[in-house]
Amino acid sequence: MKLSDLNESEGLALMAVLRLIISSDETLSAPESKILVRCANELGSERFRQLRDQAGETFKARGALHSAVRAVERPEAQLLLYRTALEAAQSDGLAELELERLVWIAEQWKLAVDPANGQPR
Repeated sequence: MKLSDLNESEGLALMAVLRLIISSDETLSAPESKILVRCANELGSERFRQLRDQAGETFKARGALHSAVRAVERPEAQLLLYRTALEAAQSDGLAELELERLVWIAEQWKLAVDPANGQPR
């Protein structure tokens, strides 16, 4: 599965998850920026912008984020979103808050991950 295969709700969840992870250390690093560019290339720049803008409006409240994550039902989409978020988190060194958030995401989707480093098992 590729990012371009995500449906609308999965695309919104991707943006929400990336925003959650990238905002964990309160800075957008160069490696994180490269991942966002790759996501934009895979989704198409127009779709990426639309999803990013919609997610920015929709997920200001944490409850909305929780709902969006739980709305992703396809296991292959869950794993793709998780791996993309993990890649973003690891790109500039995995911070403790990023790991906590990754573990929370994995729990929502019942993904087996190593709680020490977030790697899928």
